Formats: sequence, structure tokens, C-alpha cells
Amino acid sequence: MNKKYNTYLLLSLVLCVWGYLAYQVLDYLQPKQTSTTQTTLKSYMPQVSEEKEKFSLLLNYDSPFEKTNTTEPKKVRENTPAPQKNTSPPPPVRYIGYIEQVGKQKLFIIQYNSNQLFLKLNESAGDIKIIQGDEIKIILLHNGQRFVFKRN
Repeated sequence: MNKKYNTYLLLSLVLCVWGYLAYQVLDYLQPKQTSTTQTTLKSYMPQVSEEKEKFSLLLNYDSPFEKTNTTEPKKVRENTPAPQKNTSPPPPVRYIGYIEQVGKQKLFIIQYNSNQLFLKLNESAGDIKIIQGDEIKIILLHNGQRFVFKRN
């Protein structure tokens, strides 16, 4: 019984699909009926302007097909060497960390010339000065140059 039921179900499904396809083909082949309603057409006249647009072409570029140059030669800039910056080696500084107290400035712990120093922002020791700092890095000013040191 179950086998017959499945056969009839599939047969009806196949017939529905073929019927739908036949309907689509016949609907496409039949001529369409158009409605015969009349519409009034308004006449449209574009505005004609008396003034013509004026433009000019700038044709002062080299022709890609001729080998002669029609444009002015480009000015060659002389390469003047940039002034050499005084690049001194970074100071022997090691950023160890910082201490932060509530309501007070941060104290940065650095090691300079094998001495451990506790410095605040804009405070200097010898020829180095702390300009900016956070828990990752500090920026020092040494002989007019900035150096960035990361925490070890």
C-alpha cells in the first residue's frame, strides 16, 4: 500500500509540473491584447537659447604619433642635498617602568649610565629630559634630539 501511495504522489507531482510548463509555453505563444485607450499628447518645445556656449581647446601637449616635441621642455630642478642633521647615537638609557600615584604625576624609572633615576615629566637629569611617557614608551630629549625608548 505504501509503495502505491508513493507512486501516485510522485505521478501527481510530475503531472502538475508538466501542466505548469505547458501553461507557460501557451501563454507565451498567444498574442497579447493591448488596450485601446487614447491619451492626449502635449506638445513639447525645448527652449532654444540664442547664446551659444563658448569653449576653447588647449592643444599644447605632445602628439603621441609624432616624434617632435611641441611643448616647452620641462624645467630640470637641480638636486640640492638636504642639510645633514646632526645624528648622534642615542644615550645609553633603558626604560624600566613608571609609578603612578593618585592625584600626583607619574614617576618614570629609567636606567642611565648604570644609575637608576626617578624622573617626572619635563624633569631633566644631566643632559636628558623626559618629554612624554606612558606605560609602553617614553620620549627623551638628548642634545636637542628626540629619542623613543620602549619598556623592557
